[in-house]
Amino acid sequence: MSLTISSSPAYRSFVGNPIRFSLLTDSEQPLLCSLTIDGQVVYNFTHIPFQGVCLFDIADILAAYIDTPIPESSQTDIVTPIRQGYAVYYTLTVTTGIESETFTFDGIGFQGGISKRLMRELQSKGLDMFSYRLCNPQRQFFFTTRTNGRNIRIRENEVTPLIFLAPVENITLVTDSGRLITITGLATQTLYALNIPAVRKTVFDTYNELPAYFSLLIADHYVCDITLLPTISAIEHNVLLFRNSLGTYECISFDAVSTRTLESADKDQSSYTLFDPQTSGYVTGYFRLPVSPVQNTETGIRPPSELLFLSDLLSSDDVYLLTSDKSAIPVHVTADKFQLPGISIEPISVSVTISAVESDAFYSPEADFRQPSNRFGEWIFENKYLNSWGIIYNNRRLIENNNS
Repeated sequence: MSLTISSSPAYRSFVGNPIRFSLLTDSEQPLLCSLTIDGQVVYNFTHIPFQGVCLFDIADILAAYIDTPIPESSQTDIVTPIRQGYAVYYTLTVTTGIESETFTFDGIGFQGGISKRLMRELQSKGLDMFSYRLCNPQRQFFFTTRTNGRNIRIRENEVTPLIFLAPVENITLVTDSGRLITITGLATQTLYALNIPAVRKTVFDTYNELPAYFSLLIADHYVCDITLLPTISAIEHNVLLFRNSLGTYECISFDAVSTRTLESADKDQSSYTLFDPQTSGYVTGYFRLPVSPVQNTETGIRPPSELLFLSDLLSSDDVYLLTSDKSAIPVHVTADKFQLPGISIEPISVSVTISAVESDAFYSPEADFRQPSNRFGEWIFENKYLNSWGIIYNNRRLIENNNS
């Protein structure tokens, strides 16, 4: 009995794309398959060969064991290691019947995926997304969907940690004024987050400059650059945090005035009939009606190159509206008419709808954890002092030390 591998995925793969194995055997006996994650067997299954071929995909199984956390940006550490959540290490073991011939494959499954069009294009060149860009020290290697090119442009109110697999141990950042920041001691092929606010703070503390442009060098060779664009001037900014197609979190801001409405549930099920003994008649009663807040706004005037990034947000399965106190509200974003000109470079705006993912029959005002601006004293009208809570009080101590 023989067992040979016809095709297998690369060592690093996205669980949103196929992670397919094709095995050849001359036996009709079922193959025993075992999937191990972090040293623990999590899934056992059998596969019966068909005409000597066993073909199966384990992407969906691996996806269940990846829970991507939202990274927190650091103001002090330029790079921070990503210790868990974005990838899963696995071992697939396939064993034949009586003769127990074994095939073993080790790999890493990453959250996310790439488009079918790009997958076909890369496969035609003998590449995958990791060998093409994400593990390639000669190309821009950040897990961003803003661009696959070398020039990353980010609005200042859209800055989030840039996740990357360290291709080398040392990386150099150069500002537009020639200031150098060297990052050393990186563990190669380990996930890190590049914190842009920490980079800017380091340059400002050292040189009293606040850079908006960085070139990234490896071994004195240019790899890519990051440009921070000014926030679009607008009365209102709605910043959305979402998980992009490559499994990491990025922000996009809608810089336009919005309108807010409440969408209610089925009104036909919100009422009931109640007998009124005083009038010997029937009156209509109502249940508390769950409502969902809906926000209609626009992206704000932007070039088409920036609006293409919006398509990733519209497909995302994990989106949050960031409030002024940095709390995150789960939402769903749609665009009734996402239409961009084919060849025009004229900036345009796209209408979008931000809908809460849950409805609520109860209302609560926003929590207020602020402290009063003045010290509380006696609630009397003496001296007529008025504190920030609108209460008149006395400014002297309630208990005074006569010996002082």
